Amino acid sequence: MNTNSFTKIPTLDMKLLSGDSDTEKQLFTETLIETLHTIGFFYLKNHPINPDLMQQVLDLSKIFYSLPQDEKDSISIYNSKHFRGYGKLNAESTNNSPDFKETYDLGLERNPVNDSGKSYQILHGPNQWPPSLGNEFKHTITRYIDEMMKLGMKLMHAIAAGLGIEENIFSESFDFNSRDAYSMLRLLHYPPAQQNAKQFGVGPHVDAGCLIFLLQDDTSGLQVQNNHGSWIDAPPVPDTLIVNIGEMLQLWTNGYFKATPHRVLNNNTNHRYSAPFFFEPNLSASIRPIATFSNYQQHIENGSRAIIYGEHMLQVFQRSFKY
Repeated sequence: MNTNSFTKIPTLDMKLLSGDSDTEKQLFTETLIETLHTIGFFYLKNHPINPDLMQQVLDLSKIFYSLPQDEKDSISIYNSKHFRGYGKLNAESTNNSPDFKETYDLGLERNPVNDSGKSYQILHGPNQWPPSLGNEFKHTITRYIDEMMKLGMKLMHAIAAGLGIEENIFSESFDFNSRDAYSMLRLLHYPPAQQNAKQFGVGPHVDAGCLIFLLQDDTSGLQVQNNHGSWIDAPPVPDTLIVNIGEMLQLWTNGYFKATPHRVLNNNTNHRYSAPFFFEPNLSASIRPIATFSNYQQHIENGSRAIIYGEHMLQVFQRSFKY
């Protein structure tokens, strides 16, 4: 097991990757691989996402959560077989404990798939949109999802380059033009702590998916656990995204990459808004350790067998929302 620890979250500069210098590109990819191996979390600056678009997403999230409760409830996630929509305060659970947050889950717009032989195909479907916010809300959120899909693929290419493996090992599982493509955006609202108590907006956990990009407002709350068991603050940094990996990318590398525990504390008097984007493989993607890492210590139970990504994620949703 990796015994390195850390006391702060590092920052990677994507400008190095987008320039003409091969030396700078190599520096970025080498740093990226080392960071994913030892920490699993980093700030990403000088990425291609327009800061104005990022702010629009946060502003629209605040507007959404200020809607009357009846309108939010009208697009409840429990109305959707596809796990899309609004979740009330305490509706979602982490490790069987309710999360003190509201959720709004959105994904790639898809028609439902009628395939009884693959239960996970139920994750494909249409989003539920708030009736009163109109096309501007939908257009901005959809544009952000599209831009994040492009960013996710750029980073996966950089990961492949840094690992010295063929790009198609990953790219075959990320086909945006496929009917089977899948990713999710979550708009999250963390209310202030009640009676000055420390409450978990999200309890300690590791993410279940592949690559996660977190957009935060200016209110702190995210903490990441290092290998000594200490919780390290990951405060907001303007114009950056926080990037971390989930269990599927850890499995792909046979535990060489680190899916790191993290949590959110509602320990202040401000409302907190964040928007994690989950960049994921196609639902039918078969995830198993890359041959390069066949002898590396495995940290995922039963990790030697292939996992169908969609089956894994369906179980996560069913567990989290008690469907």
